[in-house]
Amino acid sequence: MKTAEIRLQGPGVTGDIVDAQVLRTLLSVVIDGSRQAVRLRTEGRSTARGPVPGWMEASTAFRVKLREGSTVVELEAPSILEAAQEEFAQEDFFADIDPERTALDYLSESLSAAASEGSEEDDDLYDGSMLETFMRLQSVFDRGIGTMEVRDRQVEGVGVRLSAGTLERFEALGARIPHPQQVITAGRLDAIRHSDRGFVLHMPGGARIKGLAKPEHLDTMPELWGGDVLVSGRAHFTSGGKVQRIEAEEIRAATESDLDRWPLPEPVSKSKPTAGFRRPQGSRSGLASILGRWPGEEADEEIVEALKEMS
Repeated sequence: MKTAEIRLQGPGVTGDIVDAQVLRTLLSVVIDGSRQAVRLRTEGRSTARGPVPGWMEASTAFRVKLREGSTVVELEAPSILEAAQEEFAQEDFFADIDPERTALDYLSESLSAAASEGSEEDDDLYDGSMLETFMRLQSVFDRGIGTMEVRDRQVEGVGVRLSAGTLERFEALGARIPHPQQVITAGRLDAIRHSDRGFVLHMPGGARIKGLAKPEHLDTMPELWGGDVLVSGRAHFTSGGKVQRIEAEEIRAATESDLDRWPLPEPVSKSKPTAGFRRPQGSRSGLASILGRWPGEEADEEIVEALKEMS
């Protein structure tokens, strides 16, 4: 078991006395966020339909303690190897997971990546669903918590500090994530995982792309392993525009020309904030500029001309 701590500061906490609503929200975000952080590294997605895999639940079986005399929540967590010995014995995981680390380690890493100003290097350590989970901390800051710091007690100086301002960054990152789109790409099929139909593509330029296959693909994918394949499906992207995963609809052997013709996918367009399109309506704008203007006896030509003047 390893120990992490969450240090709370602000007028809403006094010593080892914490508002019950604050504690409930905090722990729900920690548990859900930890599961999402681990799932993202294995599958390229933080959430999926259906029940949470048993090993993920076991990896977030935290023990909680309020440290006496200070507002610090201590969390004891098992390593992923302790929580998923059977799965690792089957060697059914990708190298993205270090079994000696805990789910809390990965949560802290994702929080740090999302909170870092101006850095898109680690934008694959979080996705839109994780950012929504982090945004639930707003109710914590609304209840008198000024800052919260997540730290690893075993490693000095490793941690991340969050505040209400950090959540504004999370919201902005979520708005920048491009919409999923249909893509075709080609690369070398390097790994196949049967437990969740995951696979990895090694692209000619050196990038790695996680993918999720359909059940029927598992019959043919072993024959393609180690070779070049053409994959078509729906791509999901990071806030910086990198491919986070591809949900494959077709996987087949690729030709040499396919590798040149179908490079690493890029988003057609990034999501844009909609604030600029929201214009308040006054007495002379929007619907108010139309109501009462048409008695109903105008000719079609007059109505068209009036619409041109208002546009």
